[in-house]
Amino acid sequence: NYSSDSWAGFHGKRNDVIDLFKPDLVSGWQPILIGYAGPGTDKKVYASFYYNGGLEFGDFLAYDETAAVRLLAPDPFWEADDQETVTLDYQDSVSNATRGLRRHDGQWKALGTGFNGNVYAIAIDKQRGRIYFGGAFTAANGVTVNGICYWDGTTFVALGTGISGSSAIVYDIAIAPNGDAWVAGDFTSASGSASHGIARFNVSSSTWTVFALGAGAIFYGLTVTTGNILYAFGTFTNWNGDADQDYVTSYDGTTWNDVGTSPFSAGDHIQWSAVTSDASNNVYAGSNIGIIRKWNGSAWSTLGTATGGTTFIDGVLVNHLNELVVVGSFTAMAGISANYIARYNGNAWTSLDTGLNAEAFSLTELEDGSLIIGGAFTTAGGLSVADRVAGWNGYTFFHLDTDLPGSPTTYAVASHGDDLYIGFSTTGTATAAGLTTATNGGSTSAFPCLSVINGNSSGSCILQWFENQSSDHR
Repeated sequence: NYSSDSWAGFHGKRNDVIDLFKPDLVSGWQPILIGYAGPGTDKKVYASFYYNGGLEFGDFLAYDETAAVRLLAPDPFWEADDQETVTLDYQDSVSNATRGLRRHDGQWKALGTGFNGNVYAIAIDKQRGRIYFGGAFTAANGVTVNGICYWDGTTFVALGTGISGSSAIVYDIAIAPNGDAWVAGDFTSASGSASHGIARFNVSSSTWTVFALGAGAIFYGLTVTTGNILYAFGTFTNWNGDADQDYVTSYDGTTWNDVGTSPFSAGDHIQWSAVTSDASNNVYAGSNIGIIRKWNGSAWSTLGTATGGTTFIDGVLVNHLNELVVVGSFTAMAGISANYIARYNGNAWTSLDTGLNAEAFSLTELEDGSLIIGGAFTTAGGLSVADRVAGWNGYTFFHLDTDLPGSPTTYAVASHGDDLYIGFSTTGTATAAGLTTATNGGSTSAFPCLSVINGNSSGSCILQWFENQSSDHR
C-alpha cells in the first residue's frame, strides 16, 4: 500500500513499484528473488518469482491505492542456501609499510618491518622465488644487510656482509640465467673485499666475485642478455685499464670487453638504471641528456632524443609487444609531445594518453600486459595519483589497489606474474584492497552470489573489481 499527499508524489511511488518488478535490461526473463526471515526458520530462505500482473492500475480516485500484485512461482519451494553469510572486506590496513610493500597472491602485505633507507632497485630470480632489493639501506626487517639482500618469502637474507664505501648505494640489480645476481652502484667493497662499483653474488656458493678494476667507478645500469652477456653502464672510464671501455663495458663470463666504440661521454652517460635487453639480445640504454640508443651486437644506433625538462631517461622496458617504453623527466620524444613517458614500436614514437605531470623513475610489466610506473608524478593521464605510482592497461591509466602512507616518491617497481613489489620513500600504514575468504561448508559445488549495497549515506563509491584469487579472474 503506497500513499502520498500529491499526484506527483503518488506517481513517483507507482514508478518505484514498477522499477522493483520490471526485468533488468539484459537478455532473458530474470526472476525476482525474494528472501524471508521470520517464524519457522533460523536462517533466511529464498524463492524465485516472475511478475504475473497487478501493476496495470486503473483510474485512481485518491492518493492512497492498493496494487494487488500477482507473482508466479515456477518452483514453489523456499530454499535456504546460506546466502549472506560472508561480508566482503573491501579495505585492509597494512602496518609496517616502511619504504617497501608487496602484493602477493592478490593481497598487499608488508615486507617484515621494512627498510631503514630507500630502495632503488628490485630484481626477481623467478626460478628460486627470490626477490632482490638494493638501495641506500643498511637493515631490512631488522636484519643487517648493507645495501643488498633478498626476500625469501618470510624475511630478508643478507648477501654476506653486503656492500660498503663512503656512499654505499646500490642502483641496479640484474639476474643472470643461472641465478647469479649482479649488483651495480657506488661502493668500494662487497662482503669485505675490494670491488669498484660492481660485483656478482654467486647463487650456487653464496659467495661474492669482486672486480677492483677502476678506482672511483660508479655503475648505474645493468642488463644480462639471454645469451648470458652482461652489459654494464656508469660514469667510469678506462675500465679494466682499457681506454675503449668508457661508460659502458661487457662481460662474457671470463673477460671484460669494449662495446664497439663507446657513444657515451662525460656529459652523456647512463645516470639511472635506464638499460634493458630484448629476446634478440639487443641492448637499449637511455642517457642523462635524453638520448635513447640501441646496441645490436655490432653497432650503436640512436632511436630518439628527449627534450624538455631535465631530459633524464630514468627507466626503460621492452614490453610483450616488443615495444620499447621509456620514462624520465622529458616532455617530448623525437619531436612528439610525450610527458615523462613514451613508447617506440620500431618505427615511431608515441605518447601514452596525456602522460604524467612529473618525473617517472621506474616501470614494470604485469602478466596481463599492464604497465606499472613509479616516480614523483601526481597525475597520470589526468588521473590523480597521490602515491606517485600508477598503472597503464594499454588504453588508459588506472589506480593501484593500495594507498601508500603519506606522499611518497616511488623509486622502484618490479613484478613476477601478478605479484608486485614497490620501493618508496615513506613509512607508516598503507591501505589496500580487502581480501575475504569464503568457505563452502557443504560437499557439493557452490558459486558466489554477490550483493552490492551502498552503505555510504553521504554519497557513492566506485567499485573497481571483484577478483577470484583461486583463478585470477575478475
